[in-house]
Order: sequence, then C-alpha cells, then structure tokens
Amino acid sequence: MLRRFMPYWELLRERWDGLSQNRRVAIVAVGLTAIFAVALLLLIQPPQQYAPLYSGLSADDAAAIIEQLRQQGIPYKLSNDGTTISVPADQVAKLRLALAAQGLPKSGTLGFELFDRSSFGVTDFQQRVNYQRALEGELARTISQLDGVRSARVHLVIPEQSLFTEQQQPTTAAVVLQVKPGSRLTDEQVRGVVHLVSAAVPGLQPEHVTVVDESGSALWSGGGVAAAGGMSDHLKAQRAFETAMATQLQTIVARVVGNNNAAVQVSASFDWDQRQVDSEIFSPNGTQPQVRSQQERVQTTEGTATGPIGVPGVDSNVDTYQEGAAGQHQQRSELRESTVNYELSRQVERVVQAPGKIQRLSVAVVLNSAAVDPAVAEHVRELVAAAAGIVPERGDQVTVSVVPFNTATAVEAVAGPALMDRVLEVARIGAMVLIPLLALLIAWRVLAAQRTPLPPVPRYDVATDVLPGPAAAAGLGGSAVGLPGQAEAALKPPSGPPPTLRELQELAKKDPATVAHVVRAWLNEE
Repeated sequence: MLRRFMPYWELLRERWDGLSQNRRVAIVAVGLTAIFAVALLLLIQPPQQYAPLYSGLSADDAAAIIEQLRQQGIPYKLSNDGTTISVPADQVAKLRLALAAQGLPKSGTLGFELFDRSSFGVTDFQQRVNYQRALEGELARTISQLDGVRSARVHLVIPEQSLFTEQQQPTTAAVVLQVKPGSRLTDEQVRGVVHLVSAAVPGLQPEHVTVVDESGSALWSGGGVAAAGGMSDHLKAQRAFETAMATQLQTIVARVVGNNNAAVQVSASFDWDQRQVDSEIFSPNGTQPQVRSQQERVQTTEGTATGPIGVPGVDSNVDTYQEGAAGQHQQRSELRESTVNYELSRQVERVVQAPGKIQRLSVAVVLNSAAVDPAVAEHVRELVAAAAGIVPERGDQVTVSVVPFNTATAVEAVAGPALMDRVLEVARIGAMVLIPLLALLIAWRVLAAQRTPLPPVPRYDVATDVLPGPAAAAGLGGSAVGLPGQAEAALKPPSGPPPTLRELQELAKKDPATVAHVVRAWLNEE
C-alpha cells in the first residue's frame, strides 16, 4: 500500500527541492499561520453570558441551590451578598424546573395557595393568620411585577372587629420596596402602590399606608408622598427653576468659553409662605380733607333794661358808698354757632403675596483652565450676574473659579469591563476571519509565482515494476536534450523497451545532480 504512494512522495520531495529559499519560508509561514489560527479558535472562547436564576434568597435556600449546582457541575456566580445566584443564560429555564421539582427554593412568597390543602382541626385564629399571610403574599407578587421594582414585602395589621365604632382600631399596612439598580420610582408609581394596597385590603385607608425603600427612606408617609422619597410640589418647582436657570447660563457661558469648558450650578431659596395684608390709609399722600357740609347759626338780642344803677360789687353796697338812682339802659347780645362736616380721605389696600418669592440666589461657575484664560473669569462673572438678575442687597452671590477639568467619567469606569469583553469578542471574530484569509493570500502568491503545474504522476505495474510506454515517452521525451554521458543515454526514450523504475532509481543514486536537473527542467517546461 505504501509503495502506491511512493511516487507522490518522491514528486513532493522533488518539488520542494526545486523551490527557492523564499518560497520555502513562505510555505512554512502559511502552515504555521494556519496552525496558529486553529489553536486560537480552539483556545479563545466567547465570554459566558450569565443570567439571574433566583434573587432575594435566604441563606438556607441559597446554600441548598448551590449544593445542587455543584453536584450537577454547573458554573454559578453569587451577587448581592449571596442573595442572588446567576447561572449560564441558556440553562436558566431548565434549572428552575429541575430545582422546582426538588422543592427549591423553600422560602418563596406564598399566596392563596395556602388554602389549596385544607386540614381539619384548624382554629379560627389560624385561619385569620393564613388569610393575612396569603393577602400579603399576593400583594407582594403584584407589586413586584411593576416596572422598576425588583421585590416587595407587605406587612398588614388587621385588628379584630369591635362592637363599638369609636373603639375600632384602623387597619394599617407597611410596604418595603426593593428597587432595581439604576431605577427610581416616580410619585405616580408610589401613589399607585398605595392605592393598590388600600383597595385590596378591606377597611384600609391610603393615609394608613407607609411605603419605604430598601434604604429605609420613606416614599409615602401618611396622606402624601414623603419628602425623603418623592419631591413635594414646592421642591419640584425649586428644582425646575434651578435647572432652567442653569441651562440658560450654561448656554451663555458656552458661547464665550466654548462647549465642555464650563459648568454652571444654580441654588435658589424661595419663600413659600402666603401672606395677606389689609390696610386703611386716611389722607393719603398728605391730601387735605374736603368739606362735605357746613352750617353756621347767628342769634342777636337787643333791648332796654330797667334796674339799679351803680357799679356792681362790694363798694356800692357798703354804707359809705352813695347809692345811685335806678334808671333804664340799652342791652345787646349775639350768639354764633358754626358746624362744618369734612369728607375724610381713606385708602383701603389688600395685598395677597403669592408663595414662591426668591429669597436668595447663588450661582457657581467653573471654567476649564486648560482652555480658558483666567482674565476672562471677571467678564464671565459680570455676564452671569446680569443674566441671572443678581441682587446683592438680597444676599445673592456669583462665584467663578478657573480650575483644570478631569476628563475621566464614572461611565467610562463602569463600562471598562464590558468594553474589554467586546474588544475580546471582536478580536476573536477578527482572528477567525482575517487569519484564514491571510493564509490563503500567501498560498495564492506562492502558487502564482510557481507557474508550472505538477507533471502527471507515472503509474507502473507492481508485478513487472516497469513504466508503461506512453507515460515514459510523455515524461522523458525531449527533456534530456543536451544532457551529457550516461544520463542522456538512459533518459532518452530508446527504440527498444522503456527503462524500468529500478534503472532510474540506480541512475538517481549514481548521478543525483543530473536527475535533479532533468526534473527541474520538467517543472519549468510549459
């Protein structure tokens, strides 16, 4: 069997000996490149994608699930302090079914399936407790399906019914929400959770529901959204004003120093108290009172009076004073009375001061020292003060600082591992595509430089070990012209029988240089 492939091996060796040194190096490089490409494809594997199998597990359930995964030889990852187990994404569904068949996890949220199995001898108290547990579990399941909520826990306090209404204790509820990373619940979502719980529990009012997040911050307290979790209307208005003002100032400053060379932050303090002032002002602005009505009355009396004369007093009544004779005298009296009514000047003013008056405004501007001249800072400060309406008497202030900017961002730091995974994946795909193409290109260049095709391999009879006549004539004809000595006589097709393979092998052993020259002439021949 090996003797059948001997001619191929001999021809390959002769072809290799006929190649130049550069072509041999090129062929070896192509082979090594192909081997390297195969090894690279075998060694470099795409990163395994993991997906959460279960989250929010207890320590006992997490330990039991990990033991099952180890027995099955399945890789896993732990996160969130061991409460979340992640496995390869393509095995999540299969593993959940397999673990569910084994009753894992055991501490999951239970709903009304608590009543699927009825047992005798259950007291009324146990029935009420089971009903409360089922109601809490169903509410937790429903809330966990909301967008942005990872998990939820609901605690209900349902007091016993009292015979007297004034002694009846209200039903209360507490909801703990675990928000997904990067998510934030809006005020509308918090109100939706509160109304969902209050509508599902008999006798529960929204003001008796408390909602907190995993950090303990109150999202709903009493009758409205708590300031810790959701912003009040006043705080929203303040944030909107600060954002709008900062955006306007940022646009103005960017036209002076260029984009990405300035940062503007605005802080405003508002007076949200509503005031109503009523005032009455008489004779405003020093106006003289106006006469409304005037009445004057004059009474005059004239006549003759009869009586004693003399000077009234003590002197005329003593004995030494001469008494005058009685006689008549003239008498006149006048009575004048005047009444003037004035129209009083009166100004009534009612001032209602709307809430939201700016008490104090502070603006901070940071300029990039690498692109902004420090001399421009004063011009920027004046520009910002005029655009923001700064009032120094009110306590407003503007601060402009010129410092070097840090171009590194937190997003780049977070995206670093993911970017490295993408780079490795692109490199792997590039290796799969470019390396075989490079190997083919090198091989094509080598074969294109070697223009002469391979000669036909002579076939011979194993029994006689003699080359057939047509093959010998086709392979040896005309190529040995000009060859000297015994090689020329042996290689020329004689008129008799063709030479045998043994004769050619003996000739090659005796004169290998001549045989190699003949074979090279065959390869270079059209």
